[in-house]
Amino acid sequence: MKLTTKLEVIEMMGTFLPAAALSAALELGLFWRLVDSPKEADALAMELNIPGRRCYHWLRVLADLNLLEQSGETFALSPVGRSAIIEADSAEAWAMHARDAHDYYPLGLDLTSDLGYPGSIWSRLEKLLPGTIHSVPEDPQQAWSGPFNYVHKMTKDPQQARLFTQMLYEIHLPLAEQIADALDMSDVQRFMDLGGGSGVISHALLRRNPHSSAVVVDIPTVCAAGQKISEQIEVRDRISFYPADFLIDELPVGFDLVIECDIVIYSERLFQKIAKTLNENGRFYIADRLIDAGQMNINKYTLRGFRESLNNPNFMFTKIEQVCQCLNNAGFDIMETGALPYGMQTILAVKQ
Repeated sequence: MKLTTKLEVIEMMGTFLPAAALSAALELGLFWRLVDSPKEADALAMELNIPGRRCYHWLRVLADLNLLEQSGETFALSPVGRSAIIEADSAEAWAMHARDAHDYYPLGLDLTSDLGYPGSIWSRLEKLLPGTIHSVPEDPQQAWSGPFNYVHKMTKDPQQARLFTQMLYEIHLPLAEQIADALDMSDVQRFMDLGGGSGVISHALLRRNPHSSAVVVDIPTVCAAGQKISEQIEVRDRISFYPADFLIDELPVGFDLVIECDIVIYSERLFQKIAKTLNENGRFYIADRLIDAGQMNINKYTLRGFRESLNNPNFMFTKIEQVCQCLNNAGFDIMETGALPYGMQTILAVKQ
């Protein structure tokens, strides 16, 4: 994203279009239409009902992104398109990714005016576009990931919850295996997977530890989707689902371990609540996208930081040290911290 010439500066001002072109390609299943063989632009235009030469220009944008290869009027999957898209996730999961990306598009419509707005730009957009945007609480720790409140979105639309849960199941398969490799479960009879959705983390842990059982806690629509997925898994007899909003509702008790993976919610109040669910000397394992001071300026965090600041003007990335202090205040001792190849930082704590 580093610019070096006037032409690159001019091109950068239109980069919202490549993002939109990519999202459309994922939602329309374009890449899967090219899995078996290349196709001409006119043939794809007919299949997708795209008029005129629009399809050709759209395909050229995707070729510039290195996701397609062009030979005259014919387009084929590139090696990157095949490995990074086709072989990485299902068409349904990618379509869900694209629809989630759409939620953020309004943030870029009028930054000249909106950058100076003192509160959440989502609140400003709600006033301008009533009924189309749902604002999130000003406290980012009270909101789930995404520009709209996670609980509201998934409760309102069971189909959205099913697609989102299936997407996360596919995305988190590598993470689940890495956690199963890293986490000692030899003394764990029963564990809780907080915000565990599809149960993918629990599945991996249960496969490695036949003496353990799991309870996945998530909102009702997501639990229903996770239950459907788990019915196809060999460990289905050792996993159950507990429908609840864990920030508000009571939680089950009697666990040797609680895991919280890729949830991005940390508060002393929540951690105190988790401590009450644990047995004596019970452990709490967090795997999330935390950072330390040395990571603050890493490029991969640039856009995420800017995007989050448009919701919360005072947004700052959560550091491992902050979460550890919060755990200490809530009655936990830190046993160890670490990192997973998946890109997650980990914290293992024990109830005092």
